[in-house]
Amino acid sequence: MIALLVLAIIAVACAPENPITFEDGYKELIALDSKYGGDFKNEILKKGGKMVPMESINPFVADVNALKEKYSAMPVTNDTLNLINLTDARLEMLEAERYYQLFENVGPAGLVSDTFRCSEIPAITKATSYMSASMNHFYAFTVLVDRMLADYKDIRPILGVDSERMNFYRSDLEYLSDQIKSNKISVKTYCGVAI
Repeated sequence: MIALLVLAIIAVACAPENPITFEDGYKELIALDSKYGGDFKNEILKKGGKMVPMESINPFVADVNALKEKYSAMPVTNDTLNLINLTDARLEMLEAERYYQLFENVGPAGLVSDTFRCSEIPAITKATSYMSASMNHFYAFTVLVDRMLADYKDIRPILGVDSERMNFYRSDLEYLSDQIKSNKISVKTYCGVAI
């Protein structure tokens, strides 16, 4: 009798947990927004746009990485694989926002305009590098999210598609791209330096 009781306790203790659903993991990730001033659905790369404050990005990244580790240690399901991809996408968003804010912090000296001095090349180079990094992280984000939305239709209502799509997709990349081109062409043309 005692042996059966011990076996029953062991069986209950060793039984696998209910697997996490994508929606539950999404809610865990979104809960971090209030802690760090984020807004997953409404963040956007553009002047004056909603972004996680620069001073909150490093701790936010650490918490997202902790969630990723948690999901990676769980049994492999479509939901856990998508949650790992979602944490990777959130990390790409945060890095895109970091570099966009670094670019903005360089200030006007980082952008060529009708007039600029060749002595401003270090600031222009830095701003150009930050804009490029921001765009690269944005594109990595879109690849991850688009692949999830294409492959797993059941998560579309959670992440949003079409008119309900995340604001991040509306980021002003044309502005960044134009500025990068303008910086590179102007510095090469007027200063003879490739950046």
